[in-house]
Amino acid sequence: MRGRTPAGDVPVGEAEKGAHVTTRQKWEYKVVLWSSWDMSLLEHTLNDLGDEGWEVVATMNETLVLKRPCAGQEGRADPGLAQE
Repeated sequence: MRGRTPAGDVPVGEAEKGAHVTTRQKWEYKVVLWSSWDMSLLEHTLNDLGDEGWEVVATMNETLVLKRPCAGQEGRADPGLAQE
């Protein structure tokens, strides 16, 4: 039996036999409402957030959504994402 993974088809159960197992990244999110901000303040704030590892992943009207990997947390193993 074969299962679908991002890396392609791999035999189901192969991860349990010692195949490479990937982990799922855990993310934290931040929402910033910037409608009343001066553009130079927005630019400065985004640069500071970028230095802290945040990146903008979506915009909605005057709202920015940012994400970054959770600090110091390991992702959880997911045998369903085994790599060849």
